[in-house]
Amino acid sequence: MATSGSTNFTLTRDDIITEALEIVDSLSTGETVPTADTTSVARTFNIFIKAIQLEGASLFTRTWTQKAVTASYVASNGGSNYKCSKSHTSGATDEPGVGANWTTYWQITLDTATGAWATSTAYNFIGDFTLDATYISIDQTFIRESINGKSYDYKVRNEPFGNYLDISDKASTSSGVPTVVYYDEGLSAITGYLYPPPETSMVIHVLATRTIEDFDVGGDAPDFPVRWFETLALGLAVRIAPKYGIWGEKLGQLSAMYEKSLKKAKADDKEHVSLFISPTYAS
Repeated sequence: MATSGSTNFTLTRDDIITEALEIVDSLSTGETVPTADTTSVARTFNIFIKAIQLEGASLFTRTWTQKAVTASYVASNGGSNYKCSKSHTSGATDEPGVGANWTTYWQITLDTATGAWATSTAYNFIGDFTLDATYISIDQTFIRESINGKSYDYKVRNEPFGNYLDISDKASTSSGVPTVVYYDEGLSAITGYLYPPPETSMVIHVLATRTIEDFDVGGDAPDFPVRWFETLALGLAVRIAPKYGIWGEKLGQLSAMYEKSLKKAKADDKEHVSLFISPTYAS
């Protein structure tokens, strides 16, 4: 008997919603899902997806991204030149040499000015960088430097952001090979602070965990590998079961099925490495 020869089976958001509703016996096989149910269950589905992300990073959410560094801006103002020591969008309070908080963002320098200082302008410091809201946590960081066509990688140690605040010369613009990085994880972005600041020949490499994409419309495919499809359907069924009056023993049975499927899906999301055990001989 011939097999299909295909391995491209997939599901959409609405396919999984239909499956979950059939599991909780609120929809007959082949019946069309009412619009109100689709809206309600889709909302629960997205809440469920966000909750799964909190259970720990999966391999498919890890990504390697790079950030090229940009030289710190040097602005002229009032007859002097100033090098940016913290990326910012300029305003009156940070005007170099004049503003009340200018020393937070600038250091006086003998370097050649890139241009004249102006308000409402984005100024760059080579020692910090931003990852957008696509990323929710950072696993590892390293710096790659290119010299005469050869690349050299340097490990950069991730440290708590509070440790960065304790550095006495963090405003220094003297560059070198960064040894540590501090990440300030905000709601809209993650900002990294390298110490000491890197050279312009360096590129930041980050292994990060990205956010699982939302289900916005019915035809959206899951941002999950195929091995997660059963888990998604069962998990959604568990979450919507109380909405359809399912409690007690049946909810417990659904929950047990989901937990078993989740455990298996998460077990498959591990890096597979060889384990070698060797005895230690005492003399």
